[in-house]
Amino acid sequence: MRPVLGILILLGGLAGCDAAPTDASPAASLTPGSPALRAGTPPPLHQVFLNDPAFALPDIDCGTFTIRETSFSDRVDVITYFNDAGEPVRARVHVEFQGVLTNLSTGKTLRDHAAFSDAFDFRDGTLTETGVTFHYKIPHQGLVADNGRIIFGPNNEVLFAAGSHDVVEQGFTAICPLLT
Repeated sequence: MRPVLGILILLGGLAGCDAAPTDASPAASLTPGSPALRAGTPPPLHQVFLNDPAFALPDIDCGTFTIRETSFSDRVDVITYFNDAGEPVRARVHVEFQGVLTNLSTGKTLRDHAAFSDAFDFRDGTLTETGVTFHYKIPHQGLVADNGRIIFGPNNEVLFAAGSHDVVEQGFTAICPLLT
């Protein structure tokens, strides 16, 4: 998962970014009779964040060189659903991310892009991530990808995984061979 996302959602927002006005109207995906549309239940809170630095990767130490996210742009849509007491019970997040990873020693670059959705269930502490979280490819050199579906438990343990999850399994240093 992209760094910091879970913590930011739990804290109620994303800091250091341009936020669009809040839309407190019910989300279009809700159907009549769903719990979030019952009388007395607060409507879902829809927030849009642009260019949040929290989605840029941290510097990656590759031993003899460092990789840094040298440019990025992103759009993060967050819809938070509440129970009758006004407490958040789940959140859906959709992320579109474009960036550039740079080997600071050689200047070699790699496109960084992502398009994924996260579903947080605050009641059971799970996070379900679907889509392309990481995808790096250099023809004839290699591929590092996190895509498909993965469910994390309350202690960040993997409960279910389908697809390729190189970064989850190996950490960010899985990217190093692509920028040597």
